[in-house]
Order: sequence, then C-alpha cells, then structure tokens
Amino acid sequence: MQRPLVSIIVPVYEVEEYLDKCVQSLLSQSMRDIEIILVDDGSPDGCGRMCDGYADADPRVRVIHKKNGGLSDARNHGIDAAQADLIAFIDSDDYVDEDMIETLYNALVKEDADVSVCGFYQHYTEKVTVTEDRIGYCTADTYDAVRLELTEVPVSAVNKIYKKELFDEVRFPVGKLYEDAHTTVPVIMRAKKVVYDLKPKYHYIHRENSITTKRYRPAVKSLIEANKNNMELVVAAYPQLRKAAEYRYLWSYYWVLEYMLQSDTLSEADRKEKKEMMRFLKRNTFRVVFNPYFRKARKIAALVLMFSSRAYESLALKYIKKNYSTPSPGKG
Repeated sequence: MQRPLVSIIVPVYEVEEYLDKCVQSLLSQSMRDIEIILVDDGSPDGCGRMCDGYADADPRVRVIHKKNGGLSDARNHGIDAAQADLIAFIDSDDYVDEDMIETLYNALVKEDADVSVCGFYQHYTEKVTVTEDRIGYCTADTYDAVRLELTEVPVSAVNKIYKKELFDEVRFPVGKLYEDAHTTVPVIMRAKKVVYDLKPKYHYIHRENSITTKRYRPAVKSLIEANKNNMELVVAAYPQLRKAAEYRYLWSYYWVLEYMLQSDTLSEADRKEKKEMMRFLKRNTFRVVFNPYFRKARKIAALVLMFSSRAYESLALKYIKKNYSTPSPGKG
C-alpha cells in the first residue's frame, strides 16, 4: 500500500452499537488514499474483534490494541502511529459524509493551509441541528484563526484535518475531560493559515437520552481550566484578543454552572462550588455585559443572575429543557 495522504484516527471504546456506521462512513470516503487507524482502547465488549475484522477486509485499516487510557491517550497513540503528513480525528460513535475528507483536503491544498475546518450536524434524540455559519468560506492567518476559534467556531478536534507537524509539541491531556478545549487553541496558534468552510459534513451523535440523566462530575471543571490556560496563552501572544479570550473563559463558567443545574445529585461540596461559581459570575457581570462577543441573551441572563440566583436557575433550566440537551461546550 502506498503512503496515505491522510491518516484518520478513531479511538474505540464500548461503541458496538455505533462502530460499524462510523467505520463504513470512512471506508466509503470518496478520497481513497487514506489510512484508518482504529485505536482499541481496551474496550471490554466486542469492539476489538470488530476492529480486527475491518482490518482483515480492507488494507487501509490499521488496528492498535492498547490498555485503557481514555480518549486523549488513544488519540495520542494514533498520532504517533500515523503514516501520513495530514491527520484527522473521528469519534467512533459518530459518522461523516462520504466526501468530508476529500472536501477538507481539497480546501487545504487549494489555500496552502495548515488546518481545514468543516461544519457539524448535531444529532439529538428528537432533532438535528446544523452548525451556525456566520463566517462563510474564508481563510485566516494565525491571529484571525485564534479569534474565530474563541468566538465563532465550535471547539472540536473532529471537524478538521491538520498537518501532523502541528502536534509535534501538543498532545491531548490524558485524564482530563474536554480534551478538545485543551488542545484546539494551542494547535491553531501553531498554524500559519486555516481554511474554513462550515458546510456540515460531520455527524455528531449526542447519546444522552434526557436531561434528567445528567449527573454532575467535578471533572467537568476541566473546561474552565482549559479556557483559563488558553486565555493566558492567547493574551501573552495577542493582547488585542483579550476580550475574545475572556469571553471563552467566562462562558465556560456558565457552561459548568448550567451543567450543575441539571443534576439533582449534587453533593454538599458541589453545592458549595455552585454558590462560589455564582458569586464569581456575579462579580464579573459587567465584564460579560460589556464584552462584544457575548450575545444579548447571555448578557440579559448575566443581569438576571446578578439580581437573583433563583430566577437565573429557572431561566437556565427552561432554556436547557427547550433544547433537549446539555448546553454545547462549543459555543454559547
């Protein structure tokens, strides 16, 4: 087999119900010069055998069997094993349009870019939404790409192809949730040019059945940690992007707080944490109100919280129930 043009890295863990649709969508890609790296992350079900079956049937499929280490560790193993100069990440419970890789590749080559980005279909139990596209087809230098990632584009590793060299000094953080938030900005800051075409090509499957099944875990605060680190990194390199970086950092507090509000199993420590987060957001109300990147609805919600925590909780829960899902960590 000749050297592939794109290596597609797919971590696999307990996804028997979804894996075949994911892999078939990759085997059916209109671009044939690809390798598909299935990283069996110690899955206890039949996924490992399924992966071996795909490899037996198609030489473009390679399988790595490893001890369970989590999504980040699996992706990192895939990066190390990738033979192509370009890499992509796909989650094994999702699937993609048959022309996604070709579309991303053609845009990257056409624009001589380091990263190519497409849009999402978001599949919930009762509806499908599409990535809001307020930027159209465009290219961006490092500065503008960082601004767009902070303010306009859902933060995700899976709707892109990258030059592999961008990951020479960046790895996904093992043991942390929201690994995409930890890595996307540092990777984009290493890119000289990014091309955006947010026509949806990636199908992101939300597996939650109901908001009542949500259980808060303190580990979700990793999102705040990621955005604080990103803010410090961005402001040091581009002081003009302080408002954009602060937007994403403050927004992550709202996201974690609204995750808490869905759970009826908060511990005493969690309830204290929730009150502290509300106090933090109240202290920063006017940073939200006067930040140009927050939408009007969020600014109103910030003012509601400043005057009444109970009213804010009611308002937030009505919004979440209307949208059938946990608020997306990509944009808000």
